[in-house]
Amino acid sequence: MNNVSICGADIGNITSIFLGDKSNDALIVESRIEKYSIIKELGDNEIFETDDKWIVNQGEFKNEHLKFEKDNFFDLLYYGLAKVSKYNRIKLVLGIPAGQYNEYGEVLKALVKQNNMKKITIGSGKNKVTRTIYIEDVAIRPEGYGIKNLKSVNKAQIEAKSLIVDIGGGTTDISIFNEKNKFVDGESLDIGLLELYHNVKKYISMKYCKISLEDAKKVFDGEIKMINIKDYSFLKDFQDAFMNKLLNEFKGSFPSAASCNLILAGGGANTGDEYFKKEYPQTILVDDITVNARAFRLMGLKKWQK
Repeated sequence: MNNVSICGADIGNITSIFLGDKSNDALIVESRIEKYSIIKELGDNEIFETDDKWIVNQGEFKNEHLKFEKDNFFDLLYYGLAKVSKYNRIKLVLGIPAGQYNEYGEVLKALVKQNNMKKITIGSGKNKVTRTIYIEDVAIRPEGYGIKNLKSVNKAQIEAKSLIVDIGGGTTDISIFNEKNKFVDGESLDIGLLELYHNVKKYISMKYCKISLEDAKKVFDGEIKMINIKDYSFLKDFQDAFMNKLLNEFKGSFPSAASCNLILAGGGANTGDEYFKKEYPQTILVDDITVNARAFRLMGLKKWQK
């Protein structure tokens, strides 16, 4: 479309992912921002300004059942859109947990339309860029909805029901498709990776030293080491406990899952892969965390591109 960018956005409680027309590469940022201060300018994280001035990938994770009620939701959304779009006019496909789609899909759509324009400045000094982003149209789709069309899930059995299990930060969302590959319903389990990271934080803080939730995540992911911890085997114990709880809730909600295609996705897909495959050998792993944003943009191209 002339002078209009079509974008897909997947805003989670831990990670937010955006895809537009600037590049084939998705933008991946942590779903946290922190108020700007001069001392923070010395770091490597990008600065942007909307109604306030922010630092990307700093601050605390905000875990809300309805992610669009987070106080940083629209700042994250406009930052991501400004980074991935060529044009200021945008048509957007935005995700919502499958279990919330029926009740809150139209609520989110109306909220975006009420907040459809924002001036944003990215960077500082001579390199800063100021734009006014206008979302002229938005479509809301269930998270996991588009994954069914990916080539990576072609080995799923045809004429069988399918469950797409998206292990996220605050919830685990299940999209349900019938034997004709049509979306029929969704459900959200109130268990996500932030619970796992919180348990790791609590243990380290009690046994070794005080640690933030954000650093506990990095310890679990192997991104940082602590010099006073020599044995990290406790991380596997917490992972086992978390996945046993998640699987127990999943089996209670989906007792017929053994008869369905099961596709595992989301930020926790790799964490849960061996556990799901042990219980459900038909599990197909989709370990690309950008798949929702990519699927949403493809839906947008199909919907709006002439």
